[in-house]
Amino acid sequence: VFAIQDLCDFAGYSYIAIGTAKVLGVELMTNFRQPYFAHSVTNFWARWHISLSSWFRDYIYFPLGAGRKGPARKALNVMIVYTVSGLWHGGAPQFLAWGLLHGAGQVVQDFYKKAKQAVFGEAKIGLEKLRHMLSVLLTFFTVMCFWIFFRSESVSMAVICLKNMFTRWNGFLYWRQFLFTMGLEKTQFFIAVAGIAVLLGIDLISEKKKQEPAVWIYRMPLPVRWAICLFLIGAVFVVGQYGKGFDPSGFIYVEF
Repeated sequence: VFAIQDLCDFAGYSYIAIGTAKVLGVELMTNFRQPYFAHSVTNFWARWHISLSSWFRDYIYFPLGAGRKGPARKALNVMIVYTVSGLWHGGAPQFLAWGLLHGAGQVVQDFYKKAKQAVFGEAKIGLEKLRHMLSVLLTFFTVMCFWIFFRSESVSMAVICLKNMFTRWNGFLYWRQFLFTMGLEKTQFFIAVAGIAVLLGIDLISEKKKQEPAVWIYRMPLPVRWAICLFLIGAVFVVGQYGKGFDPSGFIYVEF
């Protein structure tokens, strides 16, 4: 849930800034490009917070030598970049751990890619679509585990959460309405599920078409475009300020 909240919070106000600038005739760069459909940790950072990752690439990674001085130096440079990224989000140990994990994930991924090329060469192994889907699922799971460190109040709490995911998880709790006994109303739950489904559906279409939503929606027939626009306007009015204790200034990235 935090992963979706984080994406909606951050990508949402990025899109507001991009749209507002476009109205004024200014073109801003895309900042998010379906990040949860990434097929590797490196690909995730080519899709998530693109403005920041581009800045780190241009002003830290490239000046350090990038990958021009051998694989060991490249791995060190990647770790330095994502250590800085973790510290940029805050000086607490959990942010540092989050950055180090993303750096280590890319180093391991690069090592695996080179090892696979050494064994199989450039030949296609087969079942490319299945392999791609599994890579997306594995990357999504990996990024979700890393988010636990970002969200937790300490590294030790994150480790406990990860441990409990694999040792104490009980899916039957959801059938016993465990979520609702924690204060989440059924109506809120189903609205959240419907919203997430719409979000991921739009991202999936954009991923398949390799286009931003505004591009492929604009190419639809006029009645369909109007229906989508009216639906979105209605959604803003209905759920734009929704839920108990809602605070419009309480978005996550106000802290950063």
